[in-house]
Amino acid sequence: MVNNLNSVFKTYDPTETGPKFKVTAAPTSLNSVKRVANLAMPIIHMFKPASKIVKLTFLAYDIGSIVISGDVKKLASVTAGVSLKILFPNLFDFAMGSSSIVKSLCSFKGNIATKDFAAAASDFLEIVQASAEIGLIVYGGPELLVLVLLTQAAKEIGQSYAEYAKGNYPECAANLLYAALRIDAAKPHYQTVHRNLFGTDISQTDLDQLFSEIVRIQQAPGEPNVVDFEKLLIKNNFKSKITELSFDNKQITNVAFKNILIKESSFNNASVKSSTFENTVFNNCDLKNARMIHSVFKKNHFINCDLSRAELNWSSFKDSTFINSDLTSTVLNNAQLTNVYFAFCDLFESTFFETGVRDSAIISSNLKDCLLFDTKEKFHIFGGVAHEITRPVVALLYDCEEPKTFAKLIDVSLKDNQAIVFKCHYLPTTVDTDALDLEVKAKLENYKFSSKQSIPQYIIANPIENSEIAKIKDYAAKIAPHIDCLALPGGMDIQPELYGKVTEANTLTDPNYLRSIFEFAMIEQAEARSIPTLGVCRGSQIVNVFFGGTLTQDIDNHYRVFHNLRIREASLRTKTGNAAFNILKNKKIVGLSMHHQANDKVASNLDVVIEHEGSPELLISKFKRFLNYAVFVLPAFHPEMKSSDTYKSGDNFLNNNNFFRDLIRRGSIYKSKKEIAPSV
Repeated sequence: MVNNLNSVFKTYDPTETGPKFKVTAAPTSLNSVKRVANLAMPIIHMFKPASKIVKLTFLAYDIGSIVISGDVKKLASVTAGVSLKILFPNLFDFAMGSSSIVKSLCSFKGNIATKDFAAAASDFLEIVQASAEIGLIVYGGPELLVLVLLTQAAKEIGQSYAEYAKGNYPECAANLLYAALRIDAAKPHYQTVHRNLFGTDISQTDLDQLFSEIVRIQQAPGEPNVVDFEKLLIKNNFKSKITELSFDNKQITNVAFKNILIKESSFNNASVKSSTFENTVFNNCDLKNARMIHSVFKKNHFINCDLSRAELNWSSFKDSTFINSDLTSTVLNNAQLTNVYFAFCDLFESTFFETGVRDSAIISSNLKDCLLFDTKEKFHIFGGVAHEITRPVVALLYDCEEPKTFAKLIDVSLKDNQAIVFKCHYLPTTVDTDALDLEVKAKLENYKFSSKQSIPQYIIANPIENSEIAKIKDYAAKIAPHIDCLALPGGMDIQPELYGKVTEANTLTDPNYLRSIFEFAMIEQAEARSIPTLGVCRGSQIVNVFFGGTLTQDIDNHYRVFHNLRIREASLRTKTGNAAFNILKNKKIVGLSMHHQANDKVASNLDVVIEHEGSPELLISKFKRFLNYAVFVLPAFHPEMKSSDTYKSGDNFLNNNNFFRDLIRRGSIYKSKKEIAPSV
């Protein structure tokens, strides 16, 4: 059968059972060539490119011969088999394994009845091998791999004896060599099985000491940067089965995990970066809120796992499965999926933005409110809860490399209010920040203060094709059609030159312009499309700056201070004031200020609705014609802090949550308009 040994040897196996592409009347000379190639395969398989070429050559010849023979049924069968193997290799292997088991069982019964015990033994080995291979597809594990390799070796030894009896001595030797190669390949996996049977169970103390040793190794001069975790287990004679241990909150970087079963263990809030997982099984594990980014997963299985709110950005998954697992709100943005299967999983609110998908399937899973973006056409989807987006999608600008506190709390607040959150990385990795800084500085030098455009509007207007600014604008334009709301969180100070000022002593900005320019590009999209936006602290300031406002770079009595705030009486007679009242359900609110900068000059399209000691605390954009909501709602204080452990127990934030409810309300209006008129 076509089996997982292909993944071990990556070669044409002359002993494999299942569908063959044989020709009944091949020329003798070509048969001789094929015989020589088959005899040479034990040597050829050591050179993977050569073995693939031989395999494809034989396959092409066989298909061509079938076409010439005119056997339509056989051609259809072969074409269907090849297509299924290419499109769904795991399903193909599973189907062929099941078919082989049924066929061998029937043959076994007949051979026992006729007392052909040699044939019955061959059938028995085929049943064992096929069953083990199906187990490998679903579960993995060194025990099953050893069983597959040894049963195949036993079959080849039997085949060698049969060839010897026929006088085919070259074939006899080739089969013996193949059996030797199988046994050699099984050796390291057998050692793992032996260690699992007779080694020491690893305890929590042992695990913590191993990670301390990993840190020591990585810090030692001249040591390899990547630490082999399996070697550490072998060195200490620990079993490769890790059960009921905690990896919670661990910082794991540049560690290679291989041939390990992790069962009923917790990775809650663990941070895994630039690491590899190969032939690793996670069984019934808690990976909630785990961050496993820039990592490689090969031949891994996640079975009955909780990966809700896990972040798997920029990671690569190959020949892996997720079975009966919870991936609610899991982020797989910019990941690469090759031959990956999600079966019986909950993908509710999970995100696949700019995710590479190849030969992968979603089977009997929940796709409600799953953000598939353009990957929907790339996945093969079978059964389950149909894909649909039922609630507003909020793009939360987010540092997916190193998430910041304010953004994480806004994420919690949005989810508490039933939003579908799209964590949108605000530092696109495709942008050259040095080149971007040069472009921005050139624009700043050419800006004329008499211009009708603000400095930010001028910087991002009409960028040169393929420039870094153009890349950022294209990125924003790609995001905007998929969202119904935008959330701009707090962060570092905005570069003063972007609003025409000189940097003062207490101003601390980002090291480059990337975040600011991306925020400008998203604000431009929000303004053009009337996408409801909530800007908090820096988010409030960046919108004001984009439209031509300025900032006070240092202000007293606004850092970690609660202020009793009130809607200006004059504002209550305006649309923006009424909007504020409808948000707060009151004229008053207690706001937690966490900033040392503040909006100063306010852009002409924004109204000051609440202020404290002359400093604007809530800006709301003036209503557009024919639009029944304000596009921009911009508190300088932090309503998301209601979700922090430090402050959530008090009564100060009772109506702060209304800002998030209002954003979702405005997003629902926008979503309905967009569905009626997609060009909105």
